[in-house]
Amino acid sequence: MKINIIFLSLFISLCLTSLSAKSTLYPSETDSVGRLLCNSINLDYPGLEQVKTEANKGNYSAALEAWRDYKVMFFRNNKSGLLRSHANLTNRTASLPYANYVIGNITTEQFLASTACTFRDEFQLYGFNAPLNSPSNINWLAKKSDGTYPGQFANFFLLNPLVANYYLTGEDINLKKYFQIVSDFACRQKLMYQNSIAKGIDVKLNYNCDWSTKAQQALSEADRVNSIIKSIAILCKTIQQSDRLIPWATINMPKWRIYLN
Repeated sequence: MKINIIFLSLFISLCLTSLSAKSTLYPSETDSVGRLLCNSINLDYPGLEQVKTEANKGNYSAALEAWRDYKVMFFRNNKSGLLRSHANLTNRTASLPYANYVIGNITTEQFLASTACTFRDEFQLYGFNAPLNSPSNINWLAKKSDGTYPGQFANFFLLNPLVANYYLTGEDINLKKYFQIVSDFACRQKLMYQNSIAKGIDVKLNYNCDWSTKAQQALSEADRVNSIIKSIAILCKTIQQSDRLIPWATINMPKWRIYLN
């Protein structure tokens, strides 16, 4: 089964982040990305037979598509956890204004007027609402007016409303914005941090934390990975739904089980 092409960007960026720690510019042409991917994974892993077949032919773009399809179907056919505050994410007053602001459906002024959005002041500092076709201008090291750092990207719960909005509307812009932001984080946030440290600026962020001395930072890193994986899984289960909409409360279940019940 061929899955919507826009799933490529997030899977690629998350994979490539761990493949080349020194590179700040990842290849965007699919054949080059496919070659890098195939040289970095175990092509004999069960389920990757089609990926290996295409790679052996030198068809790296096709191998990349096969790998994408394998990953999407893996998520669709397995149970995933629910998102934080899962039941409330479809609340059009308290949750969805975050998504509508990011995709450009409401202005910054309208968003800041949404008093039910608890973190609206912090949220708008990053610049998440940049047009899809514009160069990235997300400021992952933005500070609040009191000089402290917003905490909303620490665990990535902030992007869950985009997942819920895609579930409700089926509009691809929610997927694309999710991919744009997470890809930007994967490729640029740590670089911004490292550049700041090189300039002698302590930005109070940590990577590969020592659990025994920095438990909160370590928990945030774990929450961030967990949140991204759950979001990807739910997006995979939502895409190309049949006329029978999967209930939001059970969206985390394997699709075959949902349709049998």
